[in-house]
Amino acid sequence: IDNEGSYKKKLSANEEFDATVIKNYIQEGVANLYVMKNDRLTFVTNVTQELVAKIEIEDLNENEQIAAAEMGQQLLSQKLSLVGITEETTKLANKQMKMMANNAKKYPKMGKLIARLMSNKAGYLFKHGQILTYICNHMMEHIDWGNSDQVKKISFVAFFHDIMLQNDELAMIHSEADLKNSNLDPKARELVSKHAQLAAEMIQKYPHAPMGADQIIRQHHGITHGIGFSETYGGNLSPMTIVFIIAEEVTDQIIRAGKDLNFPALINRMRDKYPTHRFQKIIDIMEQISL
Repeated sequence: IDNEGSYKKKLSANEEFDATVIKNYIQEGVANLYVMKNDRLTFVTNVTQELVAKIEIEDLNENEQIAAAEMGQQLLSQKLSLVGITEETTKLANKQMKMMANNAKKYPKMGKLIARLMSNKAGYLFKHGQILTYICNHMMEHIDWGNSDQVKKISFVAFFHDIMLQNDELAMIHSEADLKNSNLDPKARELVSKHAQLAAEMIQKYPHAPMGADQIIRQHHGITHGIGFSETYGGNLSPMTIVFIIAEEVTDQIIRAGKDLNFPALINRMRDKYPTHRFQKIIDIMEQISL
């Protein structure tokens, strides 16, 4: 507050600052910083996410681990949309990816992972990323051309492919029909349509990103340029992209089915939808997943 009793803005919403800024204000005699009434909930949420992101996951129980991982993912998505790839966002992303990969390795059978996630209050976006990571890892470990580098690559893609989508409503759109029937405003519609292209462009700036990860992300809805959703799949998709397309659709249907999941029936639907030989070979591997 200045000498006239008016508030002076010290920091703007979404402005990056470090501890030095606050220390300088204290030295200047600033005793309190106030948050605008309409921004208080957002401010508290952001501070909470920042604190949770610094917690060591090993110190938490299973449900707390899921909650912390989900909040970390939300925080990362927000930061990437605001500042892009920086040292801070890269560090947070690496931590989140490691957490996802470790969770996938804990469960020799996917059914136990699904049961754990479905009994938790985590949203679609987080469940999607975690189950997808499990399925992708399994498929790379059982396909004849898979190796440890391929596992790392597809896990990276599983983590970043929908990173531009910040809520469940956007992430649950998987086709042009879904997009057309949604109640999204024009800006959100454009984001959903372009999210694969935007994520691929961002990943090109990521330090030591696996070679070719941006191509898989750009193609993960079957369109090579990364804008929109394809209903048919041509021969120009890479083998790894086909693996990912199958894995993502299976993941989506698993989450939507919940306790009513009938895995053999799901595999049969996938065979009907993807009749070409290249897709059928990948579905054969998918069928081997142990529930």
